[in-house]
Amino acid sequence: MNAVKDQRLYRLLSGSYVSREDFNLDCSELDLSLPYEYYSVAIIMLHVPIPDLNALAEELVGAFPPPSVCYSFCNFHPDQIVFLSNIEKPSDQTDSLFLKLQDYLLKNHGLMATMGIGSVSNATDLIPQSYMEAASALDYRFVKGNGTIIRFQEVSGSTQTPVCYPHQEFEALYNALLSRSEQNIPLAIDNIILFMQKKQIPLYLARSICFDLIHMVNNHYQGTRTGFPESPLALSGMETAQEIIRMLQDWSREFSAHSFQAAEKAGIEEILAYLDQNCLRCDFSAYETAEYFHMTLPAFSKYFKDSTGQNVMDYSINMRIQKAKKLLSSTNLPLKDISEQVGYYNVSSFTRRFKLNQGVTPSEYRKITGNSTVSCH
Repeated sequence: MNAVKDQRLYRLLSGSYVSREDFNLDCSELDLSLPYEYYSVAIIMLHVPIPDLNALAEELVGAFPPPSVCYSFCNFHPDQIVFLSNIEKPSDQTDSLFLKLQDYLLKNHGLMATMGIGSVSNATDLIPQSYMEAASALDYRFVKGNGTIIRFQEVSGSTQTPVCYPHQEFEALYNALLSRSEQNIPLAIDNIILFMQKKQIPLYLARSICFDLIHMVNNHYQGTRTGFPESPLALSGMETAQEIIRMLQDWSREFSAHSFQAAEKAGIEEILAYLDQNCLRCDFSAYETAEYFHMTLPAFSKYFKDSTGQNVMDYSINMRIQKAKKLLSSTNLPLKDISEQVGYYNVSSFTRRFKLNQGVTPSEYRKITGNSTVSCH
């Protein structure tokens, strides 16, 4: 179950979910949710090896006070913990919170920590931008020193020379995408790359321009592979602007040679057959189902609801509950086995969903149906 949760959270950090409603839909059976509108990413760098970084990350997540929701990642760098915070208002993400965490690490574990903090956004597909900003802020520790808290705004405002951005080039790309000019789109992309080459821009700006380019192109070709790295998070691992430019040049050549055709939409009968075969899996994902049919999750959800009159997850949950009712009334299987057979990793999640749907627990349902002689463990 933890592996599936990590996969969905990584997808969120990668900007794959168009909205928090899509994330909440895809994770409704995993006890993951985004209740608030704003997001920010911070990276905590520890300056000594930690035997169990995941355990420390979970401990620190517990130190985040309401009304924030926080998820942690420890698999990017062996000395770093990435925090994705979901907050009610931008003002809730204050320096005092990170000062408390810094103080907590020093007092309870004797650890010095340097923290890079990205900007706050209210769009899930901009979460990776906040991550890249946090990474750029952390790089600035070579100027500010270890044991400091660095916001991205300090990095972007630190240069002594005016910072240039290819506004005109992006406007030309936007117009080419809007008019669906397959001839002018590659030309506009190349002009943005040429701007980056000529201006000798700093690393943080190269990351930002590259992300904006990925974001704009992928938004236009929704549901179609454009040849970019699977996740824009790959940009944070690039250590020079030249490395990013070379990656963009390679991608641009591939992009120019590729033809993007919209996939034919599947019929609702085909989708229902797929759901019947897959929705009882514990790792079932509405997002991956939409991908399978070459659709974005919002488009897939709308198409499914327009065709069936119900939400795709409601349909899947009903399939699970109906299967569970059949197993409860006709087999001697313990609840643990039934929960796994109908798509739940643990009995508590299964019991909670079953009672919410049926008004009684699985054990109570068994008694009602006269099948009460089996083990419930």
